Amino acid sequence: MDSRKFKRWAIYAVLAVANILILVTAFRGNLAVKSPAQAKSVPAGSTKIYLPIVYRAPDPLSILSNFTSYQEREADTQFLHIVGEVKNQDGSGITDINIEAHLLDRKGNEVGFTVGHPALPDVPAGAKTCFHLVSELPDGYDSYELKLAGFKTQPDLPQMVDTYITNSRFDKDFGWYAVNGVATYQAGKISGDASVSATFYDRKGRVIGCEQAFAAFPDSEIAEPGIFAFYLMSPNASKVETVSTLAVTFPSAP
Repeated sequence: MDSRKFKRWAIYAVLAVANILILVTAFRGNLAVKSPAQAKSVPAGSTKIYLPIVYRAPDPLSILSNFTSYQEREADTQFLHIVGEVKNQDGSGITDINIEAHLLDRKGNEVGFTVGHPALPDVPAGAKTCFHLVSELPDGYDSYELKLAGFKTQPDLPQMVDTYITNSRFDKDFGWYAVNGVATYQAGKISGDASVSATFYDRKGRVIGCEQAFAAFPDSEIAEPGIFAFYLMSPNASKVETVSTLAVTFPSAP
């Protein structure tokens, strides 16, 4: 074999070996197994904090959002009437309830103030009753804000008495909305008469009237119903759609 052929074959051999080495290197690179990512280190002395789920218990007593107001003129004085209802969300009775109405002008400045109480002085657990606040209409009046100014829990729970409305209707002749009903109880369970409140609602469920009366029970060992009646005389009398009543008394002494 002459020298030229030998050199040619030598070059081919070197190139072949070089290609083999390149392929092997590339193949090994493709088969390489990546090491798992290491977890981020936590600085020494640090502590993980888990925030608790915060639960806010409902307020014992609240003013429901279905309150309304209307104006009425008597003689030469214009009056503002605010009617609504409160609900006892506590596990015991609530008494001594004070409700404030702050009368504001268009800029939010107070131009008047009045305070009142619910129709019933004591509200049993889970019950609701209405309120009716009245104030002379001050100059510059534009809106009002309601606020619960105070109340107390009642250890001796007032007892709810079952009430049944026997008749309710708007009387066009007199211009009032009349409600008649009875209150019943088990003999020996209550003492004295029962205080009864009537809450009047329009078709949207808003409070448009509030009245208070008494149901007189006969002094008898046999449980007999007490009779009550309401007559709502206001500009809203013709708008009444439904009525709810609540009667409260205290348990008789053992």
